[in-house]
Parts: sequence; C-alpha cells; structure tokens
Amino acid sequence: MSKATLHTLNRSSDSALLQQCRPLLAAGDGLLLIEDGVLHTVQPPAALQLPPQVTCYALQEDCKARGLLEHCHKDYKLVDYSGFVKLCTRYAKVIAWF
Repeated sequence: MSKATLHTLNRSSDSALLQQCRPLLAAGDGLLLIEDGVLHTVQPPAALQLPPQVTCYALQEDCKARGLLEHCHKDYKLVDYSGFVKLCTRYAKVIAWF
C-alpha cells in the first residue's frame, strides 16, 4: 500500500475548495473528481495548477451523467465505481473535499 493520499473533490464552482486542496497535494497523491467536480475534466490538470506528480482521476459515471465523456482531457484516468473502491484501498488515506 502506498503512503500517499487520495483526495476526492466534488465541486467545480467553488474555487476556494480547490485552493484549499491544492497545497496539500503531494507527489504520489491522487485526485479523484466526483459529482460536479468532474466539470474540471474539460481542461488539463496543469490548468488547475496541480502538481505534475499527482495522478488525476474522474468518476466515469459522473462524467457520463454530465455529457462529458467525449470532452474529458486525456490526462484524467476515468474510473467506474469499482475503480473508485480500488483507489480507496490503494492509497493510505482518503480526504474528501466538499
């Protein structure tokens, strides 16, 4: 198991939330965009000023529900609910930003 953290972010319109999360992202961490957070996937992670060593994921079902599957930037790895659970077990801890 990794010592890294999985961060989940469920909003896109609240820039303060992303600003609070960003300084706590470290090399090896993962960021999983869920719910309205998947609206961020139309731009590359670099546009969100995320560290390049952070792996970015998006919940596929939420992207599909918002009509974004064809518009997700290639730097986001799409995961289904089973993949979400696997990510939670892969990382040492999970922090939910909401």
